[in-house]
Amino acid sequence: MKRPIHEFWGCGRGVVKKLNPWVRLVVIFLLCIACIIAPVNFISGSAFVFGILVLWFFLCFPPVRVILIFGGLGLGMFLPYFLLIPVMWYESGGRAGDFLRAFEVSWSILCRGMGIMLVCAGGVTAMTVSDLREGLVRLPVLNFFSEIILQIIKQSMVLIGEVGRISSAIAFRGATRGGKYALKVLFSMPEAWFPRLLMRAERTAEAMEVRGYCERNSIDIEGEGTRLIDYIALFLTILVLLSSLLMRFYWTKGLKNG
Repeated sequence: MKRPIHEFWGCGRGVVKKLNPWVRLVVIFLLCIACIIAPVNFISGSAFVFGILVLWFFLCFPPVRVILIFGGLGLGMFLPYFLLIPVMWYESGGRAGDFLRAFEVSWSILCRGMGIMLVCAGGVTAMTVSDLREGLVRLPVLNFFSEIILQIIKQSMVLIGEVGRISSAIAFRGATRGGKYALKVLFSMPEAWFPRLLMRAERTAEAMEVRGYCERNSIDIEGEGTRLIDYIALFLTILVLLSSLLMRFYWTKGLKNG
């Protein structure tokens, strides 16, 4: 992932960008809940999550490279769980039915994890950091939690960029040549590079505080009101969530009857 992390924010061109920022956050949250609730152990549940992702990407319209980057990242994170199938199968007795159940566990982790990651990836492309800030401020949540979330996101973006610059400087100073050059750079990291990261994080936090980045009175709360398209988006998202709940209910009922 060589591109700067801030390039992913707001790079989508879909209709979701027309929604109010707080509505976008609520939609993302509810879609993630729907992916978690859906019974992905069955084909219908997995197809339901896949349909959510296809429709969400169509509405967010992110660049293909963003889908490929986050999709590859998700596969790298969740595919290793399939390596645990033989262990779970052996520990449960080694029967054929146990192997299928072990596969279902790994498959459910993959489906739910990929669903949440790709929904959030689409949401990132549908809003800028300023939209995220405005959406969090407008939501009826405690200002303390909004400040924490904004600090985490802002600091992460800044520090990722700083790590990239440090890596370039280290490579320029001969760390890639190996030998004594690599050792010199390695021993200089606690003394030179880590304090630089800490100072950068501290300066960023101070700048955010001075500019009132997390204060509610710095944003016009009485700004643009909720429009028809916002109500439609919330209504359709709630329908998706209810559909996921119904699928879960009938799946649980079928297990009890079986």
